[in-house]
Amino acid sequence: MRSISIGPKGCRKIEKFQFATAPFRHLSLIPQRFLHGLSADTLFAAAKTSGLTGLDMMEMEVMLYGEKAILKATEKYQTGVDCLISEMPFFTAPEKVESALKASLAKAKRLGAKMLMVVPGSFSKKEQSICSKLSREEMLDRAVTMYRLATDLGKTKGMPIGFENTSHFYKPFADADGIAYVMERVPELAFIFDTANFRVGNVDTDERSVYERLKPYIRRVHLKDVVIGDFRGGERCANGQKIKAVPTGTGVIDLPGLLGLLKADGYDGTLVLEYASSPGIYGKKLADSFSQAVRYINERS
Repeated sequence: MRSISIGPKGCRKIEKFQFATAPFRHLSLIPQRFLHGLSADTLFAAAKTSGLTGLDMMEMEVMLYGEKAILKATEKYQTGVDCLISEMPFFTAPEKVESALKASLAKAKRLGAKMLMVVPGSFSKKEQSICSKLSREEMLDRAVTMYRLATDLGKTKGMPIGFENTSHFYKPFADADGIAYVMERVPELAFIFDTANFRVGNVDTDERSVYERLKPYIRRVHLKDVVIGDFRGGERCANGQKIKAVPTGTGVIDLPGLLGLLKADGYDGTLVLEYASSPGIYGKKLADSFSQAVRYINERS
């Protein structure tokens, strides 16, 4: 999917932009569904008004909004689900992965998604306990086996399978070595480069160096900004600190530098804005908040 134009022909503004509503729980707009009655119509209208061409949505969100409401909003605003994000029980129930993949692929097709992003498990105490008994190599090999299954099933549906560097501190998927290990063994996978999740593995990560190593595999980019500290919320890092998503351009991630590298390398894939709002932003205010984040990226690409 050629969704942006930042190649060697010159610095042109982003023509198409995707928006991730909740790649992981800390970025979720799910609380707004309950606290402010956020509807699929309002969400998709805000995305359309902001010039965003699609949304990356978790299956939980699809369940909360309802497929019918999402499809209705898709038709109304011509802004649909571009990527469905599904957590798979790679470690807690590997025997159920095949049936779960088939169900998620079917849902992705119904929604008109162009990719199914498969998350290698879900952050839970049960999973953490199971993974604590596995070696790094065993976890990586499990992922390879499961992603081979996923890509094989994806081919039958004409659906690419995405794999993102994952913000689970007890798994080897938040460092470049782990990502390279999987990608080298499952080349059909589409690697989704999350600009902040490598900080879970190492809070001092240099994302630009990681990008240079992994760029041959990158097919999609999640633009995420975070701060690092010892606060209550957020995602735990390997060293015990946490990362917490913040509005685009206000955290520690060098997004301008990464966008410059993407432009220099002629990247023509999809950029996905991982949204994190300031307090008090909900309802119709979302469109202005989305637009502000898009402007930040456009002005630096």
